[in-house]
Amino acid sequence: MKALPYLISRLITFLTIREEPVFSCQFFEGLKRILDQIPLAERSRYTFEYDRVEGEVLKCVEGSYKQATERLLNLFYYIEWAQTLSNNQQIRPDLPRQSPDRMGILFHDIEEMTPEETGILNSRFSDWVMSMAVRELSEFLLFYLMNLYDICAIIRYSDKPIKPEHIIDELQKSKKFRNNGMKDRLKVLKDSFGFNLTHHQQILSLHEARNVFSHYDGVVQDHFCNEKSEMQIIWPVNKVQMRLPGRERLVPYHKVSKPFEGGGELVITWLDKADVRVYKAGEKIKLTYDDLNNLIFFYLYVFNELQTALIEHVEAQDVKTRPFEEYVLKPQVVGMVVDGDPINLNFKS
Repeated sequence: MKALPYLISRLITFLTIREEPVFSCQFFEGLKRILDQIPLAERSRYTFEYDRVEGEVLKCVEGSYKQATERLLNLFYYIEWAQTLSNNQQIRPDLPRQSPDRMGILFHDIEEMTPEETGILNSRFSDWVMSMAVRELSEFLLFYLMNLYDICAIIRYSDKPIKPEHIIDELQKSKKFRNNGMKDRLKVLKDSFGFNLTHHQQILSLHEARNVFSHYDGVVQDHFCNEKSEMQIIWPVNKVQMRLPGRERLVPYHKVSKPFEGGGELVITWLDKADVRVYKAGEKIKLTYDDLNNLIFFYLYVFNELQTALIEHVEAQDVKTRPFEEYVLKPQVVGMVVDGDPINLNFKS
């Protein structure tokens, strides 16, 4: 077998410097500062109009998505490095460069470390990166949901005047949204703007996993558990199977004898039936490279679904946007060749 398959993500059209989205709190706080300069008795006579510029709206709509996909691409790179370092006994940090104005302090004698010591530290570093990725993905989703709320809050005034009471009301709603957790943020977006997510429960489950890693170093605590002292986490799974020449039955890819000859068909089911894993109180959650690979894809699916909902909502307000297909980030499979025979790909969603 000349090459293994790699699931990769490519930005179809661009990876440019992103446009920072405009937050609704900043928008309405700016109006509030103007309002504060007007005598209280005269404020009811004033209204503001949102001078909608199509280009600026487009920057907001696309800017948040570009932030999200850039974050995923970065995390994918960090996870690849973590996998490379795991149990590697050769790769070590370079010694810090000394300068006349700086005193370097080392906590490890890097040059004297044995291969065994190097392997242990690299493995621990790999585990730490993977646990941080779980945290980062869930925390960034919280931030992304805030961006979506902000865009929708501003867009709803694109065709009507903004009264003083609207400014105060929107600032209060924005503050409350920022104090919400994952569950309440998803509920507000669904109830207020019609955002429905296919994997709602899975997002909440992974956010609970994030809490375990953030506050308890990945060790499950009693208050996360049910009456059986068990915590269930719904992990996303991409199922990869093969149909070998002359056989109808699909075989899980990891069970296929390798090397194999004569080509075949690779069948990939994106986000197949989720893996519900059970952890006991006091148990440490262990992560694998495949777990993180599937997790990156899962959040890409979530961001794409949210962006689709955002575009639909914005266009319902009579604001034209660029087709999502022109900049969407999609998974692709590359590099699958077996003894010169290409492997046919069959994708399911």
